[in-house]
Amino acid sequence: MNDRSRKILKGVAGGALIVLGVILVPLPGPGIPTIAAGVALLATEFAWAAWLRDRTTALVAKLFGRAPAPV
Repeated sequence: MNDRSRKILKGVAGGALIVLGVILVPLPGPGIPTIAAGVALLATEFAWAAWLRDRTTALVAKLFGRAPAPV
């Protein structure tokens, strides 16, 4: 599989996880972890998703009083 195909596949899969997570938020299911998994998958290919992942990790670490884990 070439780089372009892999990037498209990861984009579609990450986007699908985010949509599924948004649907699961009001329902009994793991909505937030599913959204986080989608963003983490997208972060492997897209700089904006890596930025979002890093900002969210830093915010959660700050809220819980810990240093963020190195990425």
